[in-house]
Amino acid sequence: MKWDNPRQVFADVTAALEDVHDIAVQGQSSDLTIDMVAPLAGHIRQGLARIETLMRRLPGAGISGQR
Repeated sequence: MKWDNPRQVFADVTAALEDVHDIAVQGQSSDLTIDMVAPLAGHIRQGLARIETLMRRLPGAGISGQR
């Protein structure tokens, strides 16, 4: 089994965190409309799922079910 490069996985995790942070900042707008909430929430959910998947590939991240 080929293991992932931990440095690359960590870089991918931090990039995904930045993406979710950008969405969170957009969601803090005082002029956010109701129809903008669902898409932003969906993007946050997708981003968090991506982060979870990446963290499972990172050795020593303390997540049960690591390979």
